[in-house]
Amino acid sequence: MALLTIFQFLRYNVPEELQGRVLPSIPFGFIFGIFFSIMLETIFHNGWKGLLLFKFSKTISFFGWLLGVLLFLKIYAALRNVSFSFLINLFLPSVALAQGFGRIGCFLGGCCWGLPVSKPWGFVYPEGSLPYGMYGSVPIFPIQLLEAIFLFSVSAILFLRVKFCNRASWYFILVGAGRFFLEIFRGDSRGDVFLGCPFSPAQCIGLMLVAFGLMRLFSSNCILTSKSENI
Repeated sequence: MALLTIFQFLRYNVPEELQGRVLPSIPFGFIFGIFFSIMLETIFHNGWKGLLLFKFSKTISFFGWLLGVLLFLKIYAALRNVSFSFLINLFLPSVALAQGFGRIGCFLGGCCWGLPVSKPWGFVYPEGSLPYGMYGSVPIFPIQLLEAIFLFSVSAILFLRVKFCNRASWYFILVGAGRFFLEIFRGDSRGDVFLGCPFSPAQCIGLMLVAFGLMRLFSSNCILTSKSENI
């Protein structure tokens, strides 16, 4: 992400003084996102008592991490006198790219797997893996790889086809809508629904992202798509 950020600094002629204020947000935002996601996962699985008893979750979720990063950037922007919109428009295309590689990691690690399918569309996980424990030697659809391809495409679209000031809006719309659809093909436990949402928790969050992205898009004075290189 740091290399892509530096490339964008050069592409958009960002002043060196502003670069110096932006770059420290990358490692600290990443770390805070992990911490925030662990806290949310702990509350989701163990309740508030889990935090009080220090029974922290050993897993993180992407949406929890993303929410933590956005919260950090909001605070960081206020403290360092940097536009929050500038930060998320700068970083989110790179986040989509990192998400794609993360989904490949999910496939290799045997998590976030898909539903059983017939060959040749399925992949049989080895004995001892989590998917094998649920489905045995039944072929499983590699939904992680499909999502990785989708996220790489989103990143390319945001970098190459969307005007800088609309990147964040389209990120929320595309990632939210894509996650809502891809969740249909997930075969692992998705957790209980919340707030009366008839869909999985990730689908509900996806719908919120789409709504938030649309709200940002239509409240902006920025042209929807453009080849302009101006920020």
